[in-house]
Amino acid sequence: MRLGVEWSWTGRPWVPPVGTKRLFVECVPFPHSSKVIGDTGGWLRELRPRAVRSAWRCIYERIGDVFVVGAVGPEAQKDKAGFDGAVTAAKARLGEIESRR
Repeated sequence: MRLGVEWSWTGRPWVPPVGTKRLFVECVPFPHSSKVIGDTGGWLRELRPRAVRSAWRCIYERIGDVFVVGAVGPEAQKDKAGFDGAVTAAKARLGEIESRR
């Protein structure tokens, strides 16, 4: 599914521009999406692309009506330290966005 959105790294979480299709993440069932293990009491989820075969995970959270990707990191089973770093970065970035609301 193409969202018609150009990707570019700005160092900030990606938020879809107004007028684009809603992200399909809300409809993606387990095992393609799951709660981040170790995020006690949090709402962080991980998107597992390519039918779980991708080595990368998108760490995201729903803020209002928008799904915001806070970080992209490696799969936890392959690189636990890298995954934990992505989760930490996502929490910081998403917390910053929530504080601006």
